[in-house]
Amino acid sequence: MNIRLATHTDLEAMTTVLIGASPMDPVYPYRFPDRHLYPDEFAALCRQKCAEYLESSTVVVCEMPVNQYSGATQVVAFSAWDMPSTQQTSRRASAPLPTTSKEDTSSSKSSSPTPRTNASAPAQP
Repeated sequence: MNIRLATHTDLEAMTTVLIGASPMDPVYPYRFPDRHLYPDEFAALCRQKCAEYLESSTVVVCEMPVNQYSGATQVVAFSAWDMPSTQQTSRRASAPLPTTSKEDTSSSKSSSPTPRTNASAPAQP
């Protein structure tokens, strides 16, 4: 298993994962009740959402080997995270996250990243 920051080259794989994971997410049948009737439109919406995540969030992907005999991998899951707005400087900032001192622990604001989405494709038989 390999976990790394996503790049724009992961867009199609992320879209495939999101489409595959959507039947297991209770929000998708509510928001897209006819997605099975309009699969191309649903795929376009999922692709657009993944592109938005890549532009505005910190996205990590999980890659797994395609098989045990090759070095090839495939994206099987991704997660998009947003930093609190007071902490956002750039999506790929290399500066370390700020630490919380004892004086800061009483604050009601959290400096933890907020998950936007977590998607993983269903296991292949």
